[in-house]
Amino acid sequence: MGQKSDGEVILIDDIIQARPLNSQDSVLHLHPTAEETDGTHYFCRFAIRDKSNGNSACFTPLSSGLLSRQYRWKRPRYAPPKPIVIDLSPRDLGLAEGFSQAEFDIITGLGFDSEQDMTWKTRYPTATTYDESPPSVLSHLRRGKLLPPQDVKAGVPKVLIFSETGPLIIGSGQDPDFELPLLNIIDELNASEDNFDYLVCIRPLGILHSQYLLSFARAVLELLKKRHSVHVFSVRLPDHGISNSQTYVVLLSSPICSDFPWPATHLDTKSIEEQIGDLKSTNPRADDEHPAAGKHVFLNPAGQVNVYNHGTGQLPDAAGKPDHGWLHPTRHDILTVRECARIQGFPDGYIFYGADKALRSQIIASFPPPIARGIAEAIRNIIKEHTAPGLDASTFANLNLGGRPQKRTRMD
Repeated sequence: MGQKSDGEVILIDDIIQARPLNSQDSVLHLHPTAEETDGTHYFCRFAIRDKSNGNSACFTPLSSGLLSRQYRWKRPRYAPPKPIVIDLSPRDLGLAEGFSQAEFDIITGLGFDSEQDMTWKTRYPTATTYDESPPSVLSHLRRGKLLPPQDVKAGVPKVLIFSETGPLIIGSGQDPDFELPLLNIIDELNASEDNFDYLVCIRPLGILHSQYLLSFARAVLELLKKRHSVHVFSVRLPDHGISNSQTYVVLLSSPICSDFPWPATHLDTKSIEEQIGDLKSTNPRADDEHPAAGKHVFLNPAGQVNVYNHGTGQLPDAAGKPDHGWLHPTRHDILTVRECARIQGFPDGYIFYGADKALRSQIIASFPPPIARGIAEAIRNIIKEHTAPGLDASTFANLNLGGRPQKRTRMD
């Protein structure tokens, strides 16, 4: 094969025999397409590695050892301090929380909204925030119009996280010029000299629809050009013990061209009543002699509310059916913010700021922290395998890992 029209997809199970070639440079790594190929070499742009899990796919560039010497690259080496995270979507509270629980340092938030993202800022008070869209902020940082975060040190692994879990609109026609925000972000990252190590992106399952698939595939291609392995797998929340029927597509870009140790977890899903049963708040003034104390005001007349309500003269708003469709199994009213957080896997000590209605929608739309922590711990295990022992970040910055060896300083 040498021309674009010669490309063919070959399943691993269909390969009967493989043998080495005698040529020293049997495989060339060229970009763009090898129009000048004279037929004397085999050409392959990217290899596709299949995985046993049917819900995942791994796209990886050719191994460095298969390429001509001038196209080879070295595996990264990291400094021991905690990896840092740049959050491109502070609206999703669960993704950053999972990485924080895995001992990643959340240092920056892009696309920050001072009205809607105060919960995120309170959780990470020392993080630097930028209030424009992630592509715009990355463009301004690249052009020097904005100062970069001060906590980025040489050799420390840098992880970018990005989440858009809202439903996608499937139209009647496909716009050929449509580009996903993820693709715009990757374009800005490629144009910048400041590289990143890992990228984690969460998207709804609709991203695989034909209307969005082309733009999503272009994003994968741009990551492969950076010699990153791209892992795409679907995550069904009930398989991880979350009482939410959503299924998301997770994209992970890694500079380590190998399989991603993502465990296929299948946990028994508890009912909503089982998960929030211990959060029931009763009225301490109600006892055997006064069992009806505090029960004269209901959020929903059909349900029983064992929570004392002060006589303010104002009844709380009670919608007939919440937007998210989650109702308390016994009260038959809308779940509280704390109950929604428990179902999504947030810790009970997590503090939320904002109106209850907006917080409910934000929590339910967030990626569950336990699953995000599993992804973060898998990334951390990869980082540990490529950490230079005995070096701190300041010493690591003075190392010359890729250039010519420097001469020793002359001592008189």
